[in-house]
Amino acid sequence: MPPTSTNIYPTLRYRDAPAAIAWLCDAFGFHKVMVVPGEQGTVAHAELSLGDGVIMLGSFRAGDAEPSGSLPMGAEDHGLCIFVDDPDAHYARAKAAGADITLEIENTDYGSRGYSVRDLEGHLWTFGTYRPELERAHPHPPRVTAYLCAKGASDAIEFYKKAFGAKEQYRMANADGAIGHATLSIGDTTLYISDEAPQFGVFSPKSLKGNSCSFVLAVDDVDAAWGRAIGAGATVERPITDAPYGRGGWVVDPFGHRWNLMAENPGFKPEVRVDDVPGFAP
Repeated sequence: MPPTSTNIYPTLRYRDAPAAIAWLCDAFGFHKVMVVPGEQGTVAHAELSLGDGVIMLGSFRAGDAEPSGSLPMGAEDHGLCIFVDDPDAHYARAKAAGADITLEIENTDYGSRGYSVRDLEGHLWTFGTYRPELERAHPHPPRVTAYLCAKGASDAIEFYKKAFGAKEQYRMANADGAIGHATLSIGDTTLYISDEAPQFGVFSPKSLKGNSCSFVLAVDDVDAAWGRAIGAGATVERPITDAPYGRGGWVVDPFGHRWNLMAENPGFKPEVRVDDVPGFAP
């Protein structure tokens, strides 16, 4: 397993660590990365992964404090918060495994959706779509995030899910139901999107009858991605062609944004001149 992107690894102790490992994999979807057996059927050390996160655990040892599993909700001295893409599916899996749901799944006032649950020995877990922003806790290099505007942002979100495999992180609606802000992810890239807001000078390409920027979506299989986008309602602007820098084509989504679906050629040499690329246009 490649190194994780975090420097913090929660570590838990269980009375019956082998049973806990099996239960965490069944109920929460963890995967065993490493299990080091201890004496008399104990676990000296184990590492489990979920997504790109890792927890460590082992059997109780002499001197370890007992867990606070008997404490009421809100009185814990610790808990684990785990990001999951689909909290509803995760909730259903945990409930089917007999997990003790302490807080039913719900939408929060800060834009996430999740639930809380105790494992078989009382540790408290929260699973949901909340993901802390790193820059809130630690300085981060400057980052550019595209902010799209669509006339009908809710429909646009559904299109991007179907056409490009986007995942919705959260949305904030205005009183009239319009999308004031939503955050999407495509692969490891974040996109923001909103409905038009004429009072702030925010208009979509449909209203402006054109746009001044485009998006390049890197894919492994251009032809498959192309078929998916066209099937979802995108229109062809320039068909797929092969060029020295890769294979790709241009589509326009139903909301006026231009997308270049591209499989880059890893052997491309940047000294090739644009004039030498047939039909090149930005």
